[in-house]
Amino acid sequence: MDRVGQIFRFLHRWGLLISLVVLTTCFAIVRPVMLSGINLVHILITAAPVGMMSLGMTLVVIAGEFDLSAGALAAFAAIMVAELVTMGHVPFPLALIFTMFVVILFEGLVGLLRVRLKVPVILTTLLAFFLFVLLDPLLSRGIPVIVLSSGNVSAGVASGVVMVAIFLLGSLLTRHTQYGRQLSLVGATRSKRINGDGMKIVVMVISGLLAVAAGMGAVFYEGTTMPNQAWNWSMSALAALSISGNGLRRGKGDVLNTLIGVLFLTVFQNGLTLLSADLSIYYQLCYLLIFIMSLLALFFFWLDRRARKAQSKSEAHLTT
Repeated sequence: MDRVGQIFRFLHRWGLLISLVVLTTCFAIVRPVMLSGINLVHILITAAPVGMMSLGMTLVVIAGEFDLSAGALAAFAAIMVAELVTMGHVPFPLALIFTMFVVILFEGLVGLLRVRLKVPVILTTLLAFFLFVLLDPLLSRGIPVIVLSSGNVSAGVASGVVMVAIFLLGSLLTRHTQYGRQLSLVGATRSKRINGDGMKIVVMVISGLLAVAAGMGAVFYEGTTMPNQAWNWSMSALAALSISGNGLRRGKGDVLNTLIGVLFLTVFQNGLTLLSADLSIYYQLCYLLIFIMSLLALFFFWLDRRARKAQSKSEAHLTT
């Protein structure tokens, strides 16, 4: 029985990484170009926006909440900056600062609604998701907003490198600092010993700023905003969170697992492209992963609730 437990723990820790290696190897056997330098750089660039959004969502999960608006917020920020620069003739730095200010206000409001009025973050961010999805085509008039005459590969590579660096920093923060331990404690137990309300607001703001960074990196690489990007990014980020196992339990989240999940999905999408396969398969996989995560999250919620009831009964019995 102990051996079975060891195998389970090993798979839980290394299973996703092993799956990524196996998936990459299988695609490389069929299409050796998979492991070419140019294609690996393309994978890194493609993973960057979704990775930054997923990192913010993971931090929110560790704090015991769930953010559904990251993808839509990133697309909204990209369109807002693009419109201010191209139509309003606002200098880019000012357009970016204004957009960041709007995002900070929005995420701060979501955090305040949670800590003051106890409105679940998952509800407010779900409403915000649909709001941004509606606003995006109104701001862009339903067409791509051209910011640069051509894309900038260097900017894409830089965003990919920054994404990896931020993930490593996030892993260090959550695993090896007092702040990370307190954040996890707030998410798992709603401890009154630390300022959990302030930490939740800060994490929401960080998630929003990472979404802005994701949107900006994509715009500079592509040179333009893309229609329907909010939906595509949101599905990819949620799927990455799902396959990583994060989001299943309050206060539980592994930042590096999220990175591996993002890379797994990006490699899968890239492999389909190399094989000239239907990309709808990728989104069907995303939907399946999100559905499975939702079922498992409900199951663990039921287990945690049952454990709390049992603990309450035990404490009541001891006091009597």
